[in-house]
Amino acid sequence: MFAIAADDEWNGWKRLGDPVLHIDLRNWADALVVAPLSAHSLAKFSSGLCDDPLSCCVRAWDFGHGNSSPLNQLKPIFLAPAMNTIMWNHPLTHRQLSGIQSFSTSSPSQVVIVEPKKESKLACGEIGAGAMADVSDIILAVKNHFGINV
Repeated sequence: MFAIAADDEWNGWKRLGDPVLHIDLRNWADALVVAPLSAHSLAKFSSGLCDDPLSCCVRAWDFGHGNSSPLNQLKPIFLAPAMNTIMWNHPLTHRQLSGIQSFSTSSPSQVVIVEPKKESKLACGEIGAGAMADVSDIILAVKNHFGINV
């Protein structure tokens, strides 16, 4: 896990053929875990908006639509939503999550949604559904996907 600033995306790029950070990250990673996934990032991903390294990486992720190398195919994405209960229950949230799951042409399990907690104290102070799943549950989802004994 590491943080990347928006400026990092193009700092090393000077001319055609130079490395592009979001492509290098896509090629390097075995999986992509977005935790927490805010309503804002969810909306960006589902609509294809890519204005920062993370959203560019998601947009460049191989869902089986292009001429990619076998190394990039079927790498999973794990999304762990975290938002206020009303935001979590909003019809757009589930439509956007379903939309992202439909990106994959070959495997519906390529996009794994790690459901938020059913009831918890939220960042806004309210009690309800929408808090990000425990990190241990997210790790378990990744291990289960890859068939790693837990």
